[in-house]
Amino acid sequence: MTVGDSIFLAALILGTVGLYAATKDRWNWKKLVRYLVGVPAVLIVLSGLGLWAYSEYNDRPAAQTVFGGVTIGSTLADVRLAKGNPNKVLEDGRWLYYAGKTENVETAGYVVRFKDGKVRYVLFGSTPSHVGTDWLQGFTRGTPYEVVLKKLGPPGHESISEDGLERMISYPKFNTFYSFAQGQVLDFGVYDPVTGPMEYTRKQTAADAKAADPTDPLGLFPDSRPTPASAPKKREP
Repeated sequence: MTVGDSIFLAALILGTVGLYAATKDRWNWKKLVRYLVGVPAVLIVLSGLGLWAYSEYNDRPAAQTVFGGVTIGSTLADVRLAKGNPNKVLEDGRWLYYAGKTENVETAGYVVRFKDGKVRYVLFGSTPSHVGTDWLQGFTRGTPYEVVLKKLGPPGHESISEDGLERMISYPKFNTFYSFAQGQVLDFGVYDPVTGPMEYTRKQTAADAKAADPTDPLGLFPDSRPTPASAPKKREP
């Protein structure tokens, strides 16, 4: 505290004491103090409640139509105009746009599936080593299954892999879907409910499970594996 601050504080205290001495017989100081303390306290409480209500309102689940810079229902030309050419075209025709590296190796990306020439879904996939994963509706890779259900409620559709190790749930009213493994979000994205729910379509065999890399179940980032492996096509074609 500077000398100037000390002088100001002393003058304020002395002024208050002098005011009280001069008016104690004419003013109701108890009522005045309650007013001066009570009003700011009420304003603080109301402000806190307002901020909480605003936060809850903004955090409410809402329909998603854009993810990773791609809008569901867009044409191939629209996606190419918005994102450029894909970094990779997968064997089943899906487009892959890389979204991050870990130690100079691609470890995350957005997968775009087309149906009848328009975007059916956009999925974000990553390996466990990826840092800075994307978020959707407040969830990301590793979010517990119970947390998703608590916020979004029961899904509109559910699909379980043949081996029972993965589960995919869809929310048509939000245009979102999430897949889970070991009780946590594995990958997620937005989709067009008009084209049908998200499902596992090809049954996984023991040979598939043996060949698959558990850290990259979608088979999107072969360069991130110690040795190349062929991942099973468990998602819809």
